[in-house]
Amino acid sequence: MNPIRLREATTADRPELDRMAIAMAKESPRFSAFPVSLPKIHALVDNMQANPNALVLVADDGDGLAGMLLGFVVPHFFSDALTASELVVYVDPEHRGGRTGLRLIQRFESWAAGRGAAEIVLGVSTEVDAERTAALYERLGYERSGFTTRKTLVGTVH
Repeated sequence: MNPIRLREATTADRPELDRMAIAMAKESPRFSAFPVSLPKIHALVDNMQANPNALVLVADDGDGLAGMLLGFVVPHFFSDALTASELVVYVDPEHRGGRTGLRLIQRFESWAAGRGAAEIVLGVSTEVDAERTAALYERLGYERSGFTTRKTLVGTVH
């Protein structure tokens, strides 16, 4: 296995970002019920890459991408204080258990701090290895805060 290098995504990464988005959706008990829209992914990534307060970070092993993190910094809805949040953290299964996810998070932390974020919020919405991921976040100094619930509405998933 080649050493993994973290870098911001480029347009050349689009096929690998597509591959990982599809893999993440298929693996997720929650997201597998929804169709994947590649045009939607492309528009999101394009918009994030054009936004200085957004980050599209990839873990490149030289043969392809091993992981990705999409995150952003925005003011709280009630304050000018900035908060950073991830939209997606995904590591290919063969790269899990190593340092790839840890390094993506640490790079995101550094990036967010450089933009003046007062806090970082991370979650696990895919329902894949949620407790294991939460334990990693806690080892990095994160505290559990609140919870998430969901309700599937009959006939709304296409």
